[in-house]
Amino acid sequence: MRQQTIASDYCRSIGASPQFLGGYADAERRICAFLPDYLDAETFDGITCVRVQTAAALPKPLTHRDYLGALMGMGIERETVGDILVREDGADILVLRDMVGYLTTHFAGAGHARFEAKEIALCEVIVPQVKTTIVRDTVPSLRLDCVLSSAFRLSRGNAGEYIDAGRVFVNGMQILKRDAKISEGDKLTIRGKGKAVLKSVGGRSKKERIFIELEIYG
Repeated sequence: MRQQTIASDYCRSIGASPQFLGGYADAERRICAFLPDYLDAETFDGITCVRVQTAAALPKPLTHRDYLGALMGMGIERETVGDILVREDGADILVLRDMVGYLTTHFAGAGHARFEAKEIALCEVIVPQVKTTIVRDTVPSLRLDCVLSSAFRLSRGNAGEYIDAGRVFVNGMQILKRDAKISEGDKLTIRGKGKAVLKSVGGRSKKERIFIELEIYG
């Protein structure tokens, strides 16, 4: 996400308008695509998906680390692989189209499991359901450090330290200002800690604090 922020800022500085595409709506790993006028995100075919299906009777389901380790062990560059969406019985792996032939021919196992890899259409990608919790709170303002503190149960000072360290992203873009304003619908991520969405912003309490509702992932 930090690389996407750098690319976005640079493109904005030179007047370019790329699209960041990852194969599905909430993808975290995305490519910076410069598309001609006759193409858009719906018709761009530079990203596709490889699905692997493991045996339902595996003693222990494969993890994201298992799949990624197997891919890297094949000499595949990380930049060619997008999100790896893991299920108990397999995974959908977003990749650049150039990689499909190689993976469907040679990607036959990860960890303790053997499988076959096949290409599927992006509309068939299965995004795992993530458990979420709704939290209602009040904050003194909609500054990033305030909302972050509420979402992740941090002191405001600790929230600010995460921001200063470059570990905080809003809608996939790295934010380095503690006083950045957050709006309803924004997705907040602390790298390595989790993510949350500001679902709604309400009125004010008698003490002039703002009512908010957050959806916490994980």
